[in-house]
Amino acid sequence: MDIYISIATMFSVFALWSFIVYLFDVLWFNGENRRLILRRQGIEGPLPVFLLGNVPEMKRMLSSAEKLQAEDPLSSHHRLMHLFPYFMQWTKQFGQSFLFALGRSQFMYVADTYLVREINCFTSLDMGKPDYLQKDRGALLGKGLITTNGSVWYHQRKTIAPYLFMDKVKDRVELMVESVGGIGEIMGESN
Repeated sequence: MDIYISIATMFSVFALWSFIVYLFDVLWFNGENRRLILRRQGIEGPLPVFLLGNVPEMKRMLSSAEKLQAEDPLSSHHRLMHLFPYFMQWTKQFGQSFLFALGRSQFMYVADTYLVREINCFTSLDMGKPDYLQKDRGALLGKGLITTNGSVWYHQRKTIAPYLFMDKVKDRVELMVESVGGIGEIMGESN
């Protein structure tokens, strides 16, 4: 009888140990492997906190930016600095492309316009976009170029692409100026 109890105990300890190793692999090592692959290619980024990613650091930077904005509201006309101060600081620290984590999910931030253009000109139907963009966050993000893959992405890109060439954008400058002027007048009336 004692042998059965000791075998059951050993099996339980082994199962518990295997489960802990599996969880650690899923929750930490998978993300670290991706970070290591990109780090070898020269893409650095802030070090994430276990399970939380870079969220605590982002919150800290956001609260300090809000305090700075409250002290001097006219300090900057550059709203990106106040909305996403972490992207501004990490761009200065790590360059135009860097990796950051939101929870367990790894994201690559690309601010290099040439690289963004190359990515957008990529014509493969599978851009490697994760399924959770449609499954979990579909109602929030919609089905646009940023979140879709396959034939839906190709159709949207084919529809929009001709309007994003420089000559087409220059033709629309007057319309943009008129729209912004109209919005400015409306905002002036509401104050």
